[in-house]
Amino acid sequence: MHQETPLGGTVRIIFQPAEETMPGGAHACIEQGVLEGVPRIMALHCDPRIEVGKIGTRIGAITSASDTIRIELSGRGGHTSRPHLTEELVFALAQIAVNVPAVLSRRVDVRSGVSVVWGQIAAGSAPNAIPGTGYMAGTMRCLDRDAWHEAGELLDEVVHQVAAPYGVDVRLEHTRGVPPVVNSEHETAIIEQPPARKSARVPWC
Repeated sequence: MHQETPLGGTVRIIFQPAEETMPGGAHACIEQGVLEGVPRIMALHCDPRIEVGKIGTRIGAITSASDTIRIELSGRGGHTSRPHLTEELVFALAQIAVNVPAVLSRRVDVRSGVSVVWGQIAAGSAPNAIPGTGYMAGTMRCLDRDAWHEAGELLDEVVHQVAAPYGVDVRLEHTRGVPPVVNSEHETAIIEQPPARKSARVPWC
């Protein structure tokens, strides 16, 4: 039975798997042909700030691109009383954690919303011993497609430059996610049709 919808025409519902695992399940879905014959697509995502029963939207970028970053360092360990005889790996990790986001924020247009945030840092097992290995991991997000590519190309250079003074060996794993979601004016207007009380514009997150 054919039933007309408020959007007009046929609606195809797609459930994306592996949304939190970069590069995400969207690539696999597209490879399987789920977008063939689809002139426009509208995505739904949870946001705890929005009241139940309402939809939040806006024109322009609404969710950022998200890449995962993992950096592994290795070097000569030793005793904390003689850091000059080591490649003080923990200090190098700390410098990367602080300075890589700072440098990228000055090398890429600040209006693009490039953000590097670390979720994991681990190294060592004793307070008086400098370890020989350590790692950190986090995400890089961006609201602008061009800046996203630019930041990704700069990342390897910046990480190695920050780590260079400490003599550690650096291994960078940078896994690309998907581009930022940018809402067009036309599709946003469709969602914002009456009843207006059902929709609320929200800032990006």
